Amino acid sequence: MDLPPELISKISTYIATSDVLRLGYTCKANYDLLLPQIYSSVTIDSSRLPYGTEDLKSTRSTTIKSLYSFTLFMKNLYSNQKYCSYVRVLQFMDEIPDLPELELFHFLEKIFPNLSNLEQLKWFTIQMYLSCELLSKVPNLVNMKSVVGNFKSFEKVNLFAGDNHVYRLEELSVSGFGQHTNLAKLALPRFVNLSSLTLSRNSSTSALKNSEHASSVSNFIELPDPYVDEANYIAQFSAFPLSQSITELVLKDMCICANDANRLSKTIDLNQIKTLKLLNCTEKVQGVDYFLDVLQPKMVNLHTLSLGLSNEANANDSAIRFIKYLPSKLRKLELQVRWSSLHREPELRETVNAITAHRGTLTYLDFDFESVHQNKDGCYRYASQLQKLSQLHNLKFLRVPVNQYEIPELIRVVNNLQRLQFLQLALKDFKTPIINNNTLISQEYFDYPNSVTLNYHNTIVDQLANFCRDFKTFLTTLRYLVFEASETYFFNCYRHIVQERGLESVFGEMVKRETA
Repeated sequence: MDLPPELISKISTYIATSDVLRLGYTCKANYDLLLPQIYSSVTIDSSRLPYGTEDLKSTRSTTIKSLYSFTLFMKNLYSNQKYCSYVRVLQFMDEIPDLPELELFHFLEKIFPNLSNLEQLKWFTIQMYLSCELLSKVPNLVNMKSVVGNFKSFEKVNLFAGDNHVYRLEELSVSGFGQHTNLAKLALPRFVNLSSLTLSRNSSTSALKNSEHASSVSNFIELPDPYVDEANYIAQFSAFPLSQSITELVLKDMCICANDANRLSKTIDLNQIKTLKLLNCTEKVQGVDYFLDVLQPKMVNLHTLSLGLSNEANANDSAIRFIKYLPSKLRKLELQVRWSSLHREPELRETVNAITAHRGTLTYLDFDFESVHQNKDGCYRYASQLQKLSQLHNLKFLRVPVNQYEIPELIRVVNNLQRLQFLQLALKDFKTPIINNNTLISQEYFDYPNSVTLNYHNTIVDQLANFCRDFKTFLTTLRYLVFEASETYFFNCYRHIVQERGLESVFGEMVKRETA
């Protein structure tokens, strides 16, 4: 017996998008009925995901992975203007099918003018940037809610500045703007509803917007040089007040200074900021005030902080003060410290003391510390200075640096964290690859699977599994233990200790969902 269309539509809202597609292919009536839902949110993503992890994504979206499906989708939109009206969310992820750039942009030039109901456009791929000229062809630009991605050709078109419209944009993330003068062309004061603003001088992947740790966002970008970079980025958009509803501010790959903080305080209502991220930024020191010192008294509602900030003094004193004396209490902290001063001892212990000021509320801590200082063994000791992390009783996620020989000591540090579900160890001295030195055997022999490397790899996995059992003895709530070295090892510790592969792309979403 045929089901009524109302019931089919109702059922489709409760099943996975892949099952909605299969349901639509059963007959033409179902296909016509479900087509608006199938096309409403489309994600182009050719990355490999472990089986069964598609449901970890926070939004329901039809995912296109193969080159054939991608080409067919483009041709359908190209030849059917009605299909274009169904699309409300369009996402191009980090990896997309290998459609030639010329052919892809030929399709987009014909498709974009027909996306009359588009609300969200996200372009994360760095294989090719999206031209601002092409983006300006979207007819619904005034009513769009989210524009995110890597863009180019700012010098050819003043994006959002061609008329006197007031835009309804709520989320704006512009990566790859390059020259600081391009920021002035964004017409930011027109976004009266803006709640999330992200500005990145270089390109960015989806890790910038997802719940990846701060170090993974910029690990392929050089640190900005404060001695060379004379550009004043924030001054380009701080001449007029911006939306007073901005709650998330992300700055990446920029040089900043204390004057920039003063400009921000006049441009944005810092009392409303709940999320602040400074990623891969450097600071020009001006007098006694630092960028964070100026911001700190005004951040009364901040609960998520991500700092990847260095300065000319090669010290992190301002970051320590900012965290320790912040008027609000943090729930999530991502802190990446690069200590390169040879004249001062690293302030790891002081940094940990500052973090413990938020022990009553902190549930997520991603902490990485790199130092040029070494002990007689050639390694910097971490575990002995992380002792006070045992006071963070509400932690559900913890990522810390440690040497392999310090793991038994670290177990004693974290054994009181009875709510901890995810533990990620950045191993600083763990040498996993077999390096061929002074032999006639090609290095390729050691890089590819064979009897020697397989036994070596199995030995490493067994060793890490033993560490997992030691941690699980004290941490009964532990679900995943991750070891970062030259490659990353994921161990499921929920019931039995089992190594899992291919979780790199979904682990952040998993943590975000479980620790929310």
